[in-house]
Amino acid sequence: DIISKMYKEAVNFPDFMSISPYIHVKYHNEHICDTAYHYTDIGGFKGIIGDSCFWATNTHFQNDSMEFNEGLDKTLSILKNFEESSQVSTEKKYFIGLMEELKSGFSSRVSTEFSSEDVFTISFCESGDLLSLWRGYGNSSGISIGFDRKELFNSRFKEKGLYEQENLTYPKGERIIALSSVIYDNEAKENILKDIIEIGIKFLKSNEPANIDVKVDLAVSGVSSSLFTLFPLFKDRGFEDERELRYIEQFTKQSNVPVHFRERNNILLPYVKLKMLDMNCQPFEKLPIKEIIVSPSKEQPLVIDSIKYYLKKSGFDYLLPKVKPSNIPYRG
Repeated sequence: DIISKMYKEAVNFPDFMSISPYIHVKYHNEHICDTAYHYTDIGGFKGIIGDSCFWATNTHFQNDSMEFNEGLDKTLSILKNFEESSQVSTEKKYFIGLMEELKSGFSSRVSTEFSSEDVFTISFCESGDLLSLWRGYGNSSGISIGFDRKELFNSRFKEKGLYEQENLTYPKGERIIALSSVIYDNEAKENILKDIIEIGIKFLKSNEPANIDVKVDLAVSGVSSSLFTLFPLFKDRGFEDERELRYIEQFTKQSNVPVHFRERNNILLPYVKLKMLDMNCQPFEKLPIKEIIVSPSKEQPLVIDSIKYYLKKSGFDYLLPKVKPSNIPYRG
């Protein structure tokens, strides 16, 4: 079947390009939904609509202080147990090398190098009207933008500065947008991590005609790059009601993508600007938006009026019928 075929491909050459699709399919983690909602404030809404641009936030500064580190710590613990119980020298070398690579915060893949410090995400949600997410905006104006799944998955992101430098020519290195479900269940996290680590073991035992030291290095670099792209999907179970979906962007040293900073909660929050393009890497004629939901607040009617006025005066008349209030009653 398809999963067995993908597993064989991953074992044949372990790398995030082969391992990640296998994990997503096996654990049903590549999320397919009719509508994906992005919660933001009024300023974020204006930037997304007016500039077709998302701000992707660095994972190390998200609302869960254990993000990324949780996956790293779990993996190091599993590897330590594997290393202590293994009697095979090449496997021990692989486990130790993988631990060192993960602790260093870098993962090499051929000529590129991924850094765990430079992972950015955009958060979406399966539901567009969740009280738990509205609470994050207090009595201010929260907005939930519902993106059409088919249209969104048939679009691309390009780092905004690079896109503008190329004067709308076909961008190099564009990324097709895909959303993954955040993983909250601890047992699922452990099963996924062990599955990935064991792919490297299978590769070492394969009949590939290569020097064993070379094979260990390939397994370490390929598996570590896969793990680094997975860690941002691990969140504490306490956040499960957020039903979060994520787009993950991991830049390499060669990317030279400008990182911007804004103040939030007394810290400098790093983010990158990602321009949303159609499949021809051109600006959308019409943004793939199904609905725009305004949070419950005492100012809700005025917020809705201001949004509609902005849309009308900015050339987004087609979005006017999509603006609506939250179904949750305001309790001030």
